[in-house]
Amino acid sequence: MAHKYYAVRRGRNPGIYNSWPECLEQVKAFPKARFKSFLTRADAEEFLKGNDPTLPNAPSEAPATGGQDVITVYTDGGSRNHGNQKGGHVKDNDKAAWAYLIQMPDGSKRSAADGELGATNNRMEVMALLKALSDLAQHGLADHEIEVVSDSKYVLDAITKHWLAGWKRRGWQTSAGQPVKNEALWKQIDQIMGQFKALHFHWTKGHADNAGNVFVDEKLNEAMDQMGSSGTIKVARHKQAAPVPQVNETVKQNALSSIDGILNGDQPKASAAPGPTVHRDRLHEHPVSPDKSVNDIENELHQLHLFDDNDE
Repeated sequence: MAHKYYAVRRGRNPGIYNSWPECLEQVKAFPKARFKSFLTRADAEEFLKGNDPTLPNAPSEAPATGGQDVITVYTDGGSRNHGNQKGGHVKDNDKAAWAYLIQMPDGSKRSAADGELGATNNRMEVMALLKALSDLAQHGLADHEIEVVSDSKYVLDAITKHWLAGWKRRGWQTSAGQPVKNEALWKQIDQIMGQFKALHFHWTKGHADNAGNVFVDEKLNEAMDQMGSSGTIKVARHKQAAPVPQVNETVKQNALSSIDGILNGDQPKASAAPGPTVHRDRLHEHPVSPDKSVNDIENELHQLHLFDDNDE
């Protein structure tokens, strides 16, 4: 496990600390705290001097290091029609989905995924991050050190290259004066990120050998596979068949004998053998007579389920 150095440039006691809890004591609830973790002490010292070896919270092109107390989050979003090709605009019924995986320091994991119709993959990438951060905040984990791993340059650049701050400063317009796409989601991202003390972002190549990224990619594709035409996730439900009424065997044989009698021109005989009261009453309500056709009798027997297959 790689050792980390936590440099506090602006906090209660600026300096370099060897653990996240020590760092947190210096920056928690401190106005405009400035701090960052590094893999080498030399980089941490440069940060203290005001020289950023990398951009603050800049994404590295490697999987998260997974420190002892670090929560690792994997996010991903996708669309069956990403809309980035000429003439390939996203249609209202195109399936899209997001997914995230939260991996706790003790090895426990939890994940979630959902779908949406007519959304771009970029929208789903932002949604995945928003849902993951919301989950962490709801579980009271905003004070922990958190590493977010994503294959989306759109999401990572907006945060680490400070596009998000620029959009907000310009009234949610781009540098070209155009409305920011996915504005509502980015506003929520901006608001919720303020609750977290140590968010680090890492880039990973999509669909490669990063197990967490592969997991969320599979998760969102499963969500799209299960989506119905309304955009809701289909859940298979098995209905229990209604029980078939059981008919006393003696009553069944007597009724079948009555059919044979009609076919042979005989007068029907009343059965002396007792059967269940409900079935005898139902037979006596419609006594068999020579005036009845075979079809009439068959219909009555069908109502008694005498022709049902009970081999299940």
